[in-house]
Amino acid sequence: MDDNQKSQVHAYWNNEQHDSATIGTGSMGTGLPIEIPYRTMGELETLGRYLPKAPFSMLELGCGSGRWAMALARSLSYYEGADLSAQQIAFAQETAAKQRLHNVHFALDDIRTYTPKQQQFDVIYFSGVSQYLDDADLAAIIKRNLPYLAPGGIIVERATTFVGQTRYVRSEDGYWCTYRLASEIISAFEAQRLHHVANEQSYTFLRRPELWSSPELSFFASWGLKNMPAAMHAVMKAFSASVNKHNDAFAHEGDKVYDHRFFIFSAGNTAR
Repeated sequence: MDDNQKSQVHAYWNNEQHDSATIGTGSMGTGLPIEIPYRTMGELETLGRYLPKAPFSMLELGCGSGRWAMALARSLSYYEGADLSAQQIAFAQETAAKQRLHNVHFALDDIRTYTPKQQQFDVIYFSGVSQYLDDADLAAIIKRNLPYLAPGGIIVERATTFVGQTRYVRSEDGYWCTYRLASEIISAFEAQRLHHVANEQSYTFLRRPELWSSPELSFFASWGLKNMPAAMHAVMKAFSASVNKHNDAFAHEGDKVYDHRFFIFSAGNTAR
């Protein structure tokens, strides 16, 4: 990543608006606000199949405004998150303070050079950050952080992947990122002698935005996700699957097709 690309990424994320409802995330299927809490629940359900038994420690690279720290706080023995965006780190610190979370810590730093305060972590989480790194930086960051992976720990890569024959590099509108193929992401981590354990879509995209945009259904879903989250999430997930007649598991942007996936990796000897 050259200096111009880095400044574009930095400016983009510093200009993003955050609140307690979204905590720095968005929707991949409908583009509607109601999909955001649904997405968080879906991703927690998916990732929960791979996370260690609580309590566990976690290092998050590209932590943004702290969505995962807040969501997993009760399961964490210790958490560190680093991000380049001053606005997002400030939001994360403010939210953690309001929730009186004393086991989570955030650092304003470049993940390419960040040195964690703790010696080892059960989970090292690349939080949707690899698409903002070129191949050389991604390889260097993986290698740099391997010594911090505790024995038996896992590395999680959450990435928006491109569905096509070749990767898609987006560089318009002051926004730069590289959407890699799923196979490229696996190869990047395997090149550092990591073992690919699994990968799957992070959550089932919500469908039929024309229905969920109605005030009545949106209110009902919001109430349900707040008051009976597991049941409401299951209903919304089943509905999306039932109306997905063409088995279209992907998000579309014109002629561009994306997926959103978790990649799980393990390592053998990570000693320094």
